[in-house]
Amino acid sequence: MAETPAEIARQITVHNEQTKIRATLLNTVAAGFIVAGVITPIVSVSRDAVHPTGATLLLMVVWFLLAVALHYAAYLTLERLR
Repeated sequence: MAETPAEIARQITVHNEQTKIRATLLNTVAAGFIVAGVITPIVSVSRDAVHPTGATLLLMVVWFLLAVALHYAAYLTLERLR
């Protein structure tokens, strides 16, 4: 049996809401990566008045790039909206 227009509209609405939830999750994790990997070391270094090591700076860059990648994945997820 063919689906009614109301059923199709409901399926589209459900799909869009699930897509937005996925994008929100990815973006929230990206924000957590920024806090954990970038802001926390900056606060720690400024509080202790010491210079960050090369490894710390490298890890900060890695966390930042991971956050950017997740944010971009969230952006791409939103392109699936109908």
